[in-house]
Amino acid sequence: MVEQQPSLADLLDRFGSCKPPLDALLDALPPLMPRLYSVTTSPAAYPAQLQVALSVVSFKTRYGTRLGVATTWLDRLVAPLLSGGKARAIQIPIYLKKADVFKPPTDLSKPVIMVGPGTGVAPFRGFLQRRAAMLAVKCPDGLPDGQLPDGVGPAWLYFGCRKPDEDYLYRSDLEGFANDRTLTKLSTAFSRLQDEKVYVQHLMRADCKSLGSMICNGGYIFVCGDGAHMVKVSMQVVKCVHNDLRDSESKGADPRRVCLC
Repeated sequence: MVEQQPSLADLLDRFGSCKPPLDALLDALPPLMPRLYSVTTSPAAYPAQLQVALSVVSFKTRYGTRLGVATTWLDRLVAPLLSGGKARAIQIPIYLKKADVFKPPTDLSKPVIMVGPGTGVAPFRGFLQRRAAMLAVKCPDGLPDGQLPDGVGPAWLYFGCRKPDEDYLYRSDLEGFANDRTLTKLSTAFSRLQDEKVYVQHLMRADCKSLGSMICNGGYIFVCGDGAHMVKVSMQVVKCVHNDLRDSESKGADPRRVCLC
């Protein structure tokens, strides 16, 4: 039954003898939980705007197509705007949840590793906008080619999606950050672009030695993505890095610098 994912309406329709009174039914239903979406912008770049990224949820079960409650509602609200038509003003109640740990270091010299497949890349766009603003103050003439200047650590981003022409979110932004060296390394994994599937963890495994060195030099790792899959896999890669450089780890690496979204 769990695998088939029936809704309450499906069960009531399937078992006609089950006829709970409406008041008891409503009392037993849990309230909708708040939907949390990552802000994709930094006040340094957009002081008067908040932008978010989300995937419109839709999947099939034996009972029909299931649509995400919040994402489908939001999609329908903005559909006239996306189609170029005239739309009425839209007001949506929101609240901001402060990130106590998941935020970039204020020290530009600290190495930063970001892992964000799919919509998991959303907060890192804001991270990089903030970093670009800080770099503009520190290096007003831009970053020189070659080695980074003193006081500026590397910033790496691992991004993954199915195909680059399908769901490469913020492609122009990310490639722009790579071109002006706000982002010192952009690694992309497109899982359906070739016969053998490639994911971000494969790219990270190939960079294991370099990642370990960055961790041991006070680096921070930020992982944002599907909680059931991406975080688990990425944390396993981090453990491999730590095990590979165990002697160095004791001198500088701090597991508290691994931040999950």
